[in-house]
Amino acid sequence: QGGIEVTLSNGTKVEIHPDNVIKNPDGTYQLVDAKHQMDGLIASGQKPKGPFTDNQKLAYPEIANGNATATAAYDMPEIGVKKGDVMDLSPDIRIHTNDTSGNIVDLPFK
Repeated sequence: QGGIEVTLSNGTKVEIHPDNVIKNPDGTYQLVDAKHQMDGLIASGQKPKGPFTDNQKLAYPEIANGNATATAAYDMPEIGVKKGDVMDLSPDIRIHTNDTSGNIVDLPFK
């Protein structure tokens, strides 16, 4: 799990904690968030925003649109990031969830 301080287009700063942060070959960082559900509504597209935290609801749309900047809120040695490092976030945020059969589904954040 990574802690990332995101500066929104209006200057507001929020901290998010995605379940996984992956360093891509191009040097950007991809966010992956896991969302468990019993009803399958996220996987079926009926509840595309899922049960996100208040900060995720603010930050994810701006990251996905390329309107946010980000810095590491603390060290993430697994991906070579230190607290305060600027992080170039990929707009391709991935949501991992389950369908009603229990299968894992990989979805883009929309």
